[in-house]
Amino acid sequence: NKYCLKDHYDRLHSTRDQECDICKMKMTKLQLRDHLRKRHIEEVCQQCGVTVKNLKKHIKTMHVPDEEKPYPCPQCSRGFVSKKCLEAHIMNVHTKTRPYKCRYGCEFAYNDSSNRNQHEKKKHGGLYKN
Repeated sequence: NKYCLKDHYDRLHSTRDQECDICKMKMTKLQLRDHLRKRHIEEVCQQCGVTVKNLKKHIKTMHVPDEEKPYPCPQCSRGFVSKKCLEAHIMNVHTKTRPYKCRYGCEFAYNDSSNRNQHEKKKHGGLYKN
């Protein structure tokens, strides 16, 4: 219908002439609406009282029972909302792998790149450069 076509056009093909007043990021008008809701507007969860930026994501992650989530762990009863979250769970809980080794050569290794990067900045003065 006309609305769907206009929505598609505005999201994918219109110019990025709108600017977020808070972070100055440029985007389309429709993207700006979603951006404000997901990044800058906090909402209170009516189920638990916590304040969050993405209420829909919070409810899916925290209040949907594990058995109703689309990605069940094959090793335990936990369920996850995304494949990425399931993979991180398996690595952190079941296999305990640490694939992100310090690139400066020291003995430290981490389960995600952001922790490794923080280590490199703190202990070695900056991120490793080839």
